[in-house]
Amino acid sequence: MIMSTKDDPICTYSDVPHVDILSNKHCLLVENERGAHCDSFSVVTDAADGTVKYRRIFGDVILKYLDKVSEYNQIQELKNVNIKQER
Repeated sequence: MIMSTKDDPICTYSDVPHVDILSNKHCLLVENERGAHCDSFSVVTDAADGTVKYRRIFGDVILKYLDKVSEYNQIQELKNVNIKQER
């Protein structure tokens, strides 16, 4: 998984090898419009008092992706077990 932001001043958008990444079946490219370098945030507003808080989103995205990969692998393992049992 490769994560970047389009406004990153260090690893600029034009430096990202989009064609190479997208043509590799083992790579996943996640791009955010804003976030600069290592600071992609989402805005969370507290409903009770209206205060605005910021939290980084890359960690959430990575963990959700890894959870889905793990879930997919578990399903595939179960399918393989069922196929073996049917033989």
